[in-house]
Amino acid sequence: KNVSVEEMLWHFRYDADHDAMQRLWPSIETYVQSIDDSQLSTPLLAKSYWLNTMAARIAALIQQNGAKYFAKADEAFALLNGQLWMRDKGCWAERKDQDGLQRLHDTPALWSIYAPIDYDACTPEQAYQATKYMDQAIPHIPVTPELSTLATSNWMPYTWDMNNVYPAAVMRAALACFKAGRNEEGFRLMKANIIDQMFDGSSPGNFAQTSKFDAVNGEQGRDAADGISMAARTLTEGLFGIRPDAFSRRCIIHPGFPERWDSASISTPYVSYRFRRQGNLLTYDITQHFSEAQQIVL
Repeated sequence: KNVSVEEMLWHFRYDADHDAMQRLWPSIETYVQSIDDSQLSTPLLAKSYWLNTMAARIAALIQQNGAKYFAKADEAFALLNGQLWMRDKGCWAERKDQDGLQRLHDTPALWSIYAPIDYDACTPEQAYQATKYMDQAIPHIPVTPELSTLATSNWMPYTWDMNNVYPAAVMRAALACFKAGRNEEGFRLMKANIIDQMFDGSSPGNFAQTSKFDAVNGEQGRDAADGISMAARTLTEGLFGIRPDAFSRRCIIHPGFPERWDSASISTPYVSYRFRRQGNLLTYDITQHFSEAQQIVL
């Protein structure tokens, strides 16, 4: 149920269907209010910021009072970037102990890098710095001589869901790099993950739950929905940079193409476009298919 609500909220960025929002508002409210943001945890506060912001924006469209959701979003943002951002390291702490010495867990996992970036809970400068921390502190595992995938943390000892090689997390890290303006690194991570999963794995064309590079589990879980969905988002929102905001009737196109690419094209149910580079001239032919016309912002 929880995953379904979040999927629905992502979808509303593409199609702000007022009737669906009105009908589903009780479920949205129930889910958003169930998030416990009393813990000083980076992924939790980033998610709380985004969920409450989305709830507030939906409320404004369906004549509900969203003031409390904007207030909770502001509170989550302030805690995340006031108490957990580590200026000396250029990233967020994993969490802050709420008793004892109230120390910061200062070696964050992959999800504490990509969550604030993907949930828009940071500044562009923070996004860039945090992905640079990921380069330095998160274990890189060679897939080819030029490309590497990522572990989810550098924590020991090995424990499930703590330091796996988790393709969905690698894809979301790639998306974070694209969103941070680091297109080359985003593309390298994305390509490494595709080679690992779809070409070098035991099931061609597959997105597994864990990679063959996972030290204990190996490659498990065929066609895992989390891997498929993050691969789709990284391709569309990262590499091709299609980022709709139907709430404000805009669709941002912010491509993440590698510098050497001279052409590319994509066709989706909402936007199709072709890109060509001829010297210093960049040409974009864009066609939109939204239920309501959006302002295209390149």
